[in-house]
Amino acid sequence: MSEPLVNIRALSHTYLAGTPLETRALTGVDLTVQPAEIAALVGPGGAGKSTLAHYVNALLRPVQAGQVTVLGQDTASPDCDLGRLRQGVGLVLQSPHLQLLERFVGDDVAFGPRRQELERDALRERVRWAMEAVGLDFERFKDRRTFSLSGGEMRRMAIAGVLATLPQLVVLDEATTGLDPRGRKLMHTMLRDQRDTRGMSALIISNNMDEVAALADSVTVLDHGRTVLSGATREVMCRGQALRQIGLAPPSAQTICATLSESGLSVSTAVLSSGEAEETIWQAMTR
Repeated sequence: MSEPLVNIRALSHTYLAGTPLETRALTGVDLTVQPAEIAALVGPGGAGKSTLAHYVNALLRPVQAGQVTVLGQDTASPDCDLGRLRQGVGLVLQSPHLQLLERFVGDDVAFGPRRQELERDALRERVRWAMEAVGLDFERFKDRRTFSLSGGEMRRMAIAGVLATLPQLVVLDEATTGLDPRGRKLMHTMLRDQRDTRGMSALIISNNMDEVAALADSVTVLDHGRTVLSGATREVMCRGQALRQIGLAPPSAQTICATLSESGLSVSTAVLSSGEAEETIWQAMTR
């Protein structure tokens, strides 16, 4: 079995340690992301998800407790090649305007791949591909001013800028927030295509449990800075009671089937999608 792209063990982090404002964000957290995997990180607000994402990109490095290995590099080591690591791990922030660097959309998307010393024509085609992969028409948007975009368009542009560098792993912090259903579907298709054709992995941070159920191969659940659940998506998402206890609603399909089961209908509760729910309900009704 190949080595994981991300292997985090027993990681702890305290903000403003040793001051009156000391805040414990992570306590002994574990996280693994495998090659060609879409992994999800979920948890209630304040669980430590964004802090953990910053460790994956080495914006934070372990100095308190724990080990973080990303793309085969120990990020605590002084020999860690941060440039190479960050070229391989793209991070899309929760607030996309924080990572906009250029005045025009095309230039902003080109910022990363330009540093890979692509020839002019190759650079233009890379930018075109990345923009159109997230639903931004190249000719229509390349000369638009970045801060004239809507929130959803700005988020798409930020994702395109990361995608254009062809990372091994992309970390998406609430990346579909503000997107309409068509935009979310397009993002899902893009992530699956990149996983299946290029072997790119993704770590999606989202509390949209229906989205996670539809997209992720594995799920890690944080609560109060601790890993409380981790495993294959179906295994984790069908732990409805455990999810509710920390303030997360299971996927809609699972909730519907669990309610029907409690009412006496013999249906499977190990469902993730509306199609699976429809099938098990139909089978129960026709027995």
